[in-house]
Amino acid sequence: MDSRLRMPLNARMLECVENDVVIFSGSQADPARRRELESRGVQVCALPHAGRPDLLAVIQELGRREITSVLLEAGTEINGAALEAGIVDKVFLYYAPKLLGGRESLPLAGGWGIRAMRDALVVRDLRHYHFNPDFAVEGYLRDVYGNY
Repeated sequence: MDSRLRMPLNARMLECVENDVVIFSGSQADPARRRELESRGVQVCALPHAGRPDLLAVIQELGRREITSVLLEAGTEINGAALEAGIVDKVFLYYAPKLLGGRESLPLAGGWGIRAMRDALVVRDLRHYHFNPDFAVEGYLRDVYGNY
């Protein structure tokens, strides 16, 4: 997900591309930058919109390509958009024994958010993992029927 194709051309991800990297961009992305990335073997999929890529359109395109599982390692805005779009089935949350907070800190998910406990997304079937000193929590947002 790179709405304006701002990925640095010297990014490590681009060092060993074998037509196996897909970048979803917006329609306003620089055509010259797109050609440069494509010349390096990157597949650029420009979605028809001016802002950030529509996550439902991204999921549909991935499905068309027969990609059925996606790891989303993102920041607050994409995390929030993915939760709001209802496309997250499973979460794997890493924690370090450090505390951050305050008005200027970044939350897990941006966007409109969920403010009431009655509206909270429930993580089910929890598993815990320890990576001394860090740990992780894995769980599912949807039940076996695809419901939240």
